[in-house]
Order: sequence, then structure tokens, then C-alpha cells
Amino acid sequence: MTMKSTLTFLMSVVAVAVMFTPAMAQQQVTFTKDVAPILQQHCQACHREGTIAPMSLLTYEQTRPWAKSIKAKVMAREMPPWFIDKNVGIRQFNNDISLTDQEIATLVKWADAGAPQGNPADMPPPRQFPDALAWQIGKPDVVISLQKDLVVKAAGPDWWPDITVDPGLTENRYIQAIQIIPTKGYPNIHHIRTSMIKPGDDGIHGGAVDGNVQLDMTQQGVFLDEYAIGKG
Repeated sequence: MTMKSTLTFLMSVVAVAVMFTPAMAQQQVTFTKDVAPILQQHCQACHREGTIAPMSLLTYEQTRPWAKSIKAKVMAREMPPWFIDKNVGIRQFNNDISLTDQEIATLVKWADAGAPQGNPADMPPPRQFPDALAWQIGKPDVVISLQKDLVVKAAGPDWWPDITVDPGLTENRYIQAIQIIPTKGYPNIHHIRTSMIKPGDDGIHGGAVDGNVQLDMTQQGVFLDEYAIGKG
């Protein structure tokens, strides 16, 4: 009786172990299978070498030390930066980098589990990024450039140059697409804003200022585009 009972018990333990192991594997969130695709779609445009973010998130080795910080930032919806209210007005945008509730839950679960790597075979192919210094909108009809290069001091406070450039147009034109390409020294640039101003307002924008000087809304002109390294 004792031998039969012991044998039955051992067989039951083995059966339970076999039944639960696949289910546990399916529920586990890993970097290679679950987290890497999210980072590729929503984060890596900025979080890679040579862009605006302070750290790269291309590989598991680069990402693992930041697991807790990633959890905190996505739970607070501070990262990825997307400040458009999705509950009013237009709700769908091209290049929307915001996370869904499910994606946030996946990142949080991964961090809480100790940020496991998972099976390297599950890792998706590396994301391919376009050349930041090439035209992404097709060959432009008009290219407007600064008249001279800007020289940035090696040390000092943030510099906010406010410059007016005459596009040289002699007739009315419709704007279909805009792209900003800083051809030199782009790692030193945080962002560039372009606006269209009325004739006669160039005196307001004719110089460089130190510090964040905000113009009145009536003086800012019509906003056209903004550039930042890695920004979609």
C-alpha cells in the first residue's frame, strides 16, 4: 500500500509539472519576444547612438540597466513624449509614438519580473532608420538655407537664435510638405522651429538671444515644422 501510494504521488507531481510549464512560459514577458518590438516601434528613433536621447535602447545589454526607469516613465506617460489629448478632437495621427495600455502593461510586467532576456532567437531584426540628412519628402521644389553658418560656443548657456530668411518667392505658392535638415553640426542642435511671418515682421525676429525668450502669439507667425534629432 505504501509503495503504491508513493508511486501515485510521484506520478501526479510529474504530470502537474508537465502541464504547468508551457503555460508559465507563455505568460512570461521577455525582452526578445515582447519588449524589443515595442522599443523598436516607439522608442528607438530617439534612443540610439547619435540622437537626442541620453541612452541607447537597441539591445538587451543597453536596455536592462534602465528597466526600472522605463517602468516609471511609461507608467507616468512621460515617455514616449506624446502630449496630444486622445480623448478630444483628432485622435489618429501619422507617426504616433504613444504607447497603448497593453504595451505599458507589458513593459511594467517585464520590469517587475526582473527584466528577463528570453530566447535570443525571438529577437526581431534590427530596425532600419532613414538617413537623417537625406530628403524624406521627395525632391523639394524650394530649398531655403541660412545665409551663413551659425557658430556655437563650446561652453555657455542654451542659445536661442531667432533668424529671418527671405525665401525669395515671387508668386504665391502652396506648402505641401516641409522638412528641416541641419547639414552641419546637427548633434549640437536640440531643436529647430520654423514659422511663416507676415511682411514687415522681420524686425521682430532679426537676431540671436540668450535664454528662452517667448514672443507674443501674434508675433510668432504661422507654425510650419519642428526638428529634433530622432524625432519622427
